[in-house]
Amino acid sequence: FFFWLAFSAHTYMLLLAVSGLVPPLRSLPLLSRHAYSSSSGAAFPESTSEDGTVHVLHGLVSPGSLAALREAAREAMFESEGDTVDGSATYLAPLIESGRVVGRGPLTRLAQPVLEERVLPYVRERTGCGGAVVCDALVRRYLPGERLGLSAHFDVSAFATAVLPLSPPGEYAGGFYVQSEAHASSRRFVPLGEGDLCMHQYDVMHGVDV
Repeated sequence: FFFWLAFSAHTYMLLLAVSGLVPPLRSLPLLSRHAYSSSSGAAFPESTSEDGTVHVLHGLVSPGSLAALREAAREAMFESEGDTVDGSATYLAPLIESGRVVGRGPLTRLAQPVLEERVLPYVRERTGCGGAVVCDALVRRYLPGERLGLSAHFDVSAFATAVLPLSPPGEYAGGFYVQSEAHASSRRFVPLGEGDLCMHQYDVMHGVDV
């Protein structure tokens, strides 16, 4: 899953990939809204599904938690390596790799309870895969002169992926998008408010443009 952090000319993204046995996909009707509660008794905020494949959970993270994650991302150390999507340089701070916590610092400490207590339970319930686990989590940085986007692609090695903007929507343009066909004209940005979580599975083509 992804945390978006966009402030001034900097944009950051924390990616969480979830692995698990692949069950049949379950989708909500077009533009449906509902209050979502798990079978274990955990209550979730209102959820919507715009096309049956991309699910948006509204207000999952509080403004205070978002602010703390933003500040921690400002101080995080970023590595540069060839991106797995297009080979171009990407700037990231790994937190979890292959199910192991590798990040050391405030960002990892703040992100872990959000992932384990809020995001993962929702992913398990929404997909019907109770055995889903976090396999990778990282922060990507988007910055003029470095990188401002990610080409449309599929997360072929992940069962599910989620996106969580940390900055108010008015502080950045564009963001996370889904693309239903090969041509970019089918691209559609997913509107995400403060604290909203967007989740999709491996069969959704998507990308980033900020």
